[in-house]
This record gives sequence, structure tokens and C-alpha cells, in this order.
Amino acid sequence: AVSRERDVIKKLGSVQDENANLQSKVAKLEAQHNALQSRLDSATQNAQNSTERERQTGDKLDAALALHTRQLNQRKARESELERTVADLGAALVVARRKEKSTSIERSSGSFPREDVKAIKQERDVALEELDTLKGQMNLEQERCEMLKQELSTMTKERTESESGAQVRQRKYDQKVADLTATIPRLE
Repeated sequence: AVSRERDVIKKLGSVQDENANLQSKVAKLEAQHNALQSRLDSATQNAQNSTERERQTGDKLDAALALHTRQLNQRKARESELERTVADLGAALVVARRKEKSTSIERSSGSFPREDVKAIKQERDVALEELDTLKGQMNLEQERCEMLKQELSTMTKERTESESGAQVRQRKYDQKVADLTATIPRLE
């Protein structure tokens, strides 16, 4: 009976040691579970923040694209107006030259006053200067148009790169979340 009691006490001691050992392991697993849950929560928050930043960036780029499109349309309208003005001035120049020819014919016949010739020449000179000015303005608008086209191209390229980078980051976050989610059941 004493020997059985000693065996039972020995077994009880080893069961208590095993119980303490298992409790220690359970405590470690719970600590790991809590740490992994914290990491999962952090990764989820980072993914949400990244998605929000991506959405905000997309909205800003859309607004910039809309503004750029509006500016391009305004530039096209101004350019069309300048082209019409240049055409009108060209037509006025042709009329002025015709008048000058007709006045030179009349002058050669001696029936045209000199003041009218001076006035017509002045009008012609003013029209030529205005034509040159409008041509210069049109060239400036064309250069501005090219610059805006380049900006639009650059913005489009940057947006594409930004979206691509955001998608890569999102996939990484999703993978991290999936890995952490898969790890939790194994630890439990």
C-alpha cells in the first residue's frame, strides 16, 4: 500500500509538472495569439489607410485632369478665335492692297488726293502690325498647348504609376492579412 501511494504521489507530481508545463505553453500561445492579433489589426488598419490615400490621390488626379481638360478646351477656343482673327486680318489686308492698287491707278491718272493714300497706307501698316501680333499670340498659344499636353501626359503617367504602386502595396497587405489570419487558427 505504501509503494502504491508512492507511485501515485510520483504520478501526481509528474501530472502536476506536465500540467504546469502545458499551462506555460498555453500562456505562450495566448501571448503569441494576442501579438498576432495586434499585428493583424495593424496590417488591416494600414491596408485601410493605404486604400483611403489611394482613393484621395485618385480624386486629386481626377480633379487635376478635369482642370487640365477644361484649360485645353479654353486654349482651343482661344486658338480658334485667334485663327479667325488672323483670317479676318488677312482678308482686310487683301482688301487694303486692292484699294492701294486702285488708288495708285487713280493717282497715276491724277484724280486721287494724297491724304487718302496716306490714310490707306497707315491703315494697311496698322493691319500688318496687328496681323504680326496675332501670329505671335497664336504661336505662344500653340507652345502653351504643347506644354499642357506634356503636363497631361506626365500626370497620366504618374497616376498610372501611383495606382500600380498602390495595387502592389494592397496585394502585399492582403497577403500579410491572409498569412496572419491563417496563422491564428494554427496557434489556437
